[in-house]
Amino acid sequence: MSAGQLGSSAFAQSAAAQVSVTTPVSTATAPPPGDADEPSAIHLGPLRLTGYLQADGLFGLGEHDHATFDHGPLDSFRVKRARMVVNGDIVSGVGWTVGVDLVQSPVLLDAYITMHQFPVANIRIGQFLAPYSLERLTSESRNLAYERILDRFVPGRDIGIMVFSPAPVWKGLAYAAAVVNGAGLNVRDNNAAKDWIGRITWKVPAIAGVTIAANAQSGEEPTGRRTRVGADIAVDNEHYHIAAEWQRQTQANLLGMPGTGSYLMVARRFRPDAPRPDFYMAELVGRIFAVRDSTNPLLGPPGTTTHGEWEVGVNYYFAKSVKATAHFLTPIARQAGEPRTTFATRLQVVF
Repeated sequence: MSAGQLGSSAFAQSAAAQVSVTTPVSTATAPPPGDADEPSAIHLGPLRLTGYLQADGLFGLGEHDHATFDHGPLDSFRVKRARMVVNGDIVSGVGWTVGVDLVQSPVLLDAYITMHQFPVANIRIGQFLAPYSLERLTSESRNLAYERILDRFVPGRDIGIMVFSPAPVWKGLAYAAAVVNGAGLNVRDNNAAKDWIGRITWKVPAIAGVTIAANAQSGEEPTGRRTRVGADIAVDNEHYHIAAEWQRQTQANLLGMPGTGSYLMVARRFRPDAPRPDFYMAELVGRIFAVRDSTNPLLGPPGTTTHGEWEVGVNYYFAKSVKATAHFLTPIARQAGEPRTTFATRLQVVF
């Protein structure tokens, strides 16, 4: 599946029966190689086990006294993620999924049941990834950039019910709609209201690999109404991946001042002319992003400061399941105490 297919099944990313979280199952998220040649799940009788491990190194270049924007402490090694997902079938047409991250103590990520008797209307109940945002629905194992940057403006995992089409239902259109608590991961609801979330994707029939999507969320929080809207577009083929996204969030407790975020990412893919045991593919990646968030003191006074970064790097796939990355992240307007550039490296193994 290509990222073009991702757009048309962007709900299937959160929605596909296997994994919204992490895994390389081809129906879950857009794979980095741009084809369907994916690592296979480990089968334990009727169970399927998938997951990935990421080990990082972060180093600030130039004098600095605090971490870069949302990239954690500098000058250190870390195990960023260790994700595992187990799933299986209860009966024909009804499956279950449980996903955990072992780095975070561990923490339960996914726990849901999916009923997929009707291709145009699958039903999911439990804790799952909300159908919202191309970047958020793309597993970190398949993210071409170093880290996501729009998480603050989009919903993550929540508890509720979702109806979705895992594939386009009409002329390239796919949909997902969810009703969730709105309180987030592994917590009980904090009020009687519920959040409504919806996403529509369109795989453009006349242009191969092009997908356009829009999403929205609204719900009452203890501090007032929270509203989110956003849109994204992706172009994906064997040689290129181009993606752009914009998100906006308004919270009543912040006097209506919206937070906004956007990015543009371009990647060029290189493959060997003939199969090689040590070189599956390489990607040259560039990204620019900007965010304005009045809840983050690192960004300055509310509503007045926008933080942006340039990112360039290389992703090298020794095999389809083993990837090494080396990226440089440079702030557009450097703040006091921030490094001039951050060097971020990662080794990832997917199974």
